[in-house]
Amino acid sequence: GGVDAGSDGSVSAGGAVDYGAGGVSLSVSYGVGDSSAGAGVGVTGAGGGGVDDGVGDGDFGGAGYGGDDDAGSADGGSAAYCDDFQEELLVKDLGKGLSAFHFNFVTRQPHYESGSHNFHIFPKPLYQIISKYFVDEFKLSIVQGFWDRDAWGPSFVQTVNGGAEVWALFSPKATDIGKSWSFFLEALSGQFCASLSHLGLYKNSFSLKWPHRPSGLSENFTSENLAKYFRYGQLPHEELCTENFTPWAKLLPCKKLMGLASLLRPRSVFRARYNSLNIELRRVCSAPDCQHISVELPPWSLAVLLGGRLKEACPVASRSQIIVLQSRPRLTLSPSALPLNSSAWDPRRVFAVYDSHKVANSLIITTVESPGQQSGELTTPVSLMKYATGKGDIFGGVRIVLRNRMDVPVKAVLFDSAPWYTEIYYNSLNTNCQDTAGRSIEPCTADRVTFRPSVVRERMAVLEMLLTLPPNSLLTVSYSFKKLLMRWNEYPPDANHGVYLPAASVVFQLSAERLKRLHKRQKPVDWETALPMWAGTYADFFAADGRNRRVGDGLVRLYSEPVLVRLPVPDFSMPFNALCLVCSIVAIVFGSGHKAATNAMMPVLKVDGEDVDRPPLFRFLASLRRHILALISSCKGSQPHPKAE
Repeated sequence: GGVDAGSDGSVSAGGAVDYGAGGVSLSVSYGVGDSSAGAGVGVTGAGGGGVDDGVGDGDFGGAGYGGDDDAGSADGGSAAYCDDFQEELLVKDLGKGLSAFHFNFVTRQPHYESGSHNFHIFPKPLYQIISKYFVDEFKLSIVQGFWDRDAWGPSFVQTVNGGAEVWALFSPKATDIGKSWSFFLEALSGQFCASLSHLGLYKNSFSLKWPHRPSGLSENFTSENLAKYFRYGQLPHEELCTENFTPWAKLLPCKKLMGLASLLRPRSVFRARYNSLNIELRRVCSAPDCQHISVELPPWSLAVLLGGRLKEACPVASRSQIIVLQSRPRLTLSPSALPLNSSAWDPRRVFAVYDSHKVANSLIITTVESPGQQSGELTTPVSLMKYATGKGDIFGGVRIVLRNRMDVPVKAVLFDSAPWYTEIYYNSLNTNCQDTAGRSIEPCTADRVTFRPSVVRERMAVLEMLLTLPPNSLLTVSYSFKKLLMRWNEYPPDANHGVYLPAASVVFQLSAERLKRLHKRQKPVDWETALPMWAGTYADFFAADGRNRRVGDGLVRLYSEPVLVRLPVPDFSMPFNALCLVCSIVAIVFGSGHKAATNAMMPVLKVDGEDVDRPPLFRFLASLRRHILALISSCKGSQPHPKAE
């Protein structure tokens, strides 16, 4: 069977850019090299689907996290290259009437020590921001919706589910990290029309030691000094809109006028039910940068679903391709693609490759599923879920469930946070492990725990746990909190709806051996699609010779959904009601008193018993009364008197 064209859809977009001087392999964690910046946006259409987008994944560069620590090799020579821009479009059918697109725009510019840069391709606003505030790496994500990893498989970019997330790593050259972080957020807010400035307050942001580390070639950071230069913040209910999408598009060399970006129209993009926008900058070596866009839909044409047509290719793009990925259901393409070059592309993951300027306006993809064919439920190795517990307006709780479906233990770092108005009781922190049959597994304790309690109106609570997930098990982390009463002006808009607690995240790294075992159990269509550290573009990632490259491949970062919690709220309508009542009474009393005090007193003349100075209505009523009384008295006088006996 097929799917009706345009029955649902999703879109995401992104962009990225690099600048720097080559000379060091990407597999080296901390070195000197280029910088890459990226921006992205994602959307998922109504009726189903999902999208996601972003930039340079590789959140943990270089040395493996919990796996093999391969440092890679350093290239002694200096790789000289000129400005370069490439663009890609990935297409993947997710089954069950859903499809996904991922646009990847790549811009690279050499970094000159003298500071003389040209900005024909690289976005000058980003360079000015990171230079002024000494930012080595940063990532901004604004997401609306939830990527269902169990149903749709791995997302193209590992990003938060719902709301906004910002983190930044500052250079040791920054003398005051707090001020640099605050001013940096204000600059991002102005650049991307987002409400991020209040994350600069100490009570809304914090530093982390375990879940994050440099994703590119930054200065020599260690686990001891990383927390000093790292800042992180979350806004669980930040909305994504066209005001964020438009500034992102202006970062591209050809804007939305030419190239693949011309396919995107906000009316089509924001009709979807899942949206994500990501902007990331990192230092890399002379590998391509990352700008990405993603989308998901059923049999359709790109022009119809994305709302735009590719009028002409971007003249500065050295490569512009549409990459159709292998999918669970069978696909038919029109026009047909040329036979895949197996020496250039991995046929296990890539179905077809087109030149975008030739087929972007005419490409039609149809999903063909036989009646007996079942897509089946995807089995991710580790899943994460967070939900609220408790009831009432005083006490509550949170439960985080981690499920390990692998037959080997997994080392993972769990990170969670809570605002000051949900005061966590550390003594209530508890971990529990169960196997698939529901039997308890002992011992079940965290290897290491870092907890920073909240301070009322000053800082958030932060929880970091280094856990070992037993094989084929369910690990639950729970804690209780007390809901504090805020001042009336501290409540967010629509406070009766409740407040969102930040999403929890878990990070784990699979070693090369475990990754190979996992790939043997899974189909290639279910493998991770997020760009590893050694790949700047999907042409590198899905290259035929890339199947044996491992650096950065096993890293997975998962996010839960934000948790909605109802807080005790005052009666916000009471001041309005009291104000209306008081103003009404004052108006009546004051009006009557003012009239009595200011009106001139005039003598009243009486003529034939009638007040001539009274209003006509009063005179009419008085005359009517006299006539009625006269009529009554005349009737009484005409009645016959009874005879006396």
